[in-house]
Amino acid sequence: MSAKIKRSVNSSPAPEITYIVSAFNRPVMLPVCLWSIKGQTHQDFEVIVTDNSEDPATVKLHKQVVADLEDKRFQHLSTARKIKVSDPYWSAEYAIKTAARGRWLAFPCDDTYLMPQFAERMLRHAQRERSDFVWCRWPVVGQEAAGNQVHPDVGYGVWDIKLHRTPKTSFIVRRSVFKGFAGKLDRAGYCNADYFLSSQMAQDGVRMSCLSDTLLVHN
Repeated sequence: MSAKIKRSVNSSPAPEITYIVSAFNRPVMLPVCLWSIKGQTHQDFEVIVTDNSEDPATVKLHKQVVADLEDKRFQHLSTARKIKVSDPYWSAEYAIKTAARGRWLAFPCDDTYLMPQFAERMLRHAQRERSDFVWCRWPVVGQEAAGNQVHPDVGYGVWDIKLHRTPKTSFIVRRSVFKGFAGKLDRAGYCNADYFLSSQMAQDGVRMSCLSDTLLVHN
């Protein structure tokens, strides 16, 4: 990976929030996530879809999903072979270094649905509580995230998110205090770097608060 990283040039004013959406091999899920962002009541944003797929056909599908939105605030960023480890943490950091301009950062996955007032409520709460990190305490989750905690008939449940294990889909963080996912692996493998991030920020004295609303669905 090159030591020099070029930042994309954009002359428009910096948006309030940048959504960095991690995509890999689920192009069928990606449209729901992106359209839920497009439909936000808070419209001062940009979206960067980080694409770790090395399959040309899948990359083409991801690009088409972004193009179908017909919205210049959305961009596709291929990160495969540009990062040391092909995971959402490395790709998110690459996007921040090369393209992100927002004052706040959010990290939904391609299988995440954000309620229309997600950003509006989270940002308002951050301003009211003077917080630099805000997490949504009660997301709706499927089996991938909650396992046996889901309702047997519905297939979904409500997850009580604790500060020391806050998944990246459920928080926003002020860019000025975000120093990267320090707990990410330097090799391929399952990693909870987002949990480590919230714990580390708490230890470092970052101003953090919880919004007790259900504002997202994470499959």
